[in-house]
Amino acid sequence: MAQIFLNNCYATLAQAITASDTQLELSGMNGFPAFLGAGDYFLLTLYADTTRYGENIEVVKVTGLSGTTLTVERGYEEGAYAHAMGARIEARLTAETLATFATQEQANNTSFPRYDLSSISTTATLDLATGNEFTVDASTARTLTFANVPTGRSMTVVLSITGASAITWPAGIRWHGDGTTAPELGATWTIVVLNYDGANWSGVLGASA
Repeated sequence: MAQIFLNNCYATLAQAITASDTQLELSGMNGFPAFLGAGDYFLLTLYADTTRYGENIEVVKVTGLSGTTLTVERGYEEGAYAHAMGARIEARLTAETLATFATQEQANNTSFPRYDLSSISTTATLDLATGNEFTVDASTARTLTFANVPTGRSMTVVLSITGASAITWPAGIRWHGDGTTAPELGATWTIVVLNYDGANWSGVLGASA
């Protein structure tokens, strides 16, 4: 099922309707699709053109289209009203459509907030699906691994390490300097910055004490 979006789509009612009618007869149709695919729909707004902003404004969900006849679900976002012959009907952007876009964007967005990043404590796995700033307790030796490395995008990972025990780093990191030697940890704390360019990891010592 897919929502269809229409430009310059408008018409008027050819017959009056009650608040429960689900078949609309139209006249003066402009910008309507020739047909609807299985499960497809679009939204239209019905209103009486009697004031500057219209009256009895109602959103209907169009689920069927045959010639000048629409099959609709009434009161799709708010209430349903009776409408007189000649009432206007047109495609408009609706609140529910925008809310759906926002929900989908949040679900699809795998990036992280620009500010107020949460710091994730770990002793082994750097799970990049959960964040990109980690605190690592190196009071004893640790072996770190990456999980959920992003596909098709770059990212920067910041590690705040406490303690100075040995760390075994994930393979393949190109370290600043000779390319192979990981930075020496500070006696108390160390900041290490890792960068992923979509294909390769590189690393550098940020600060230590």
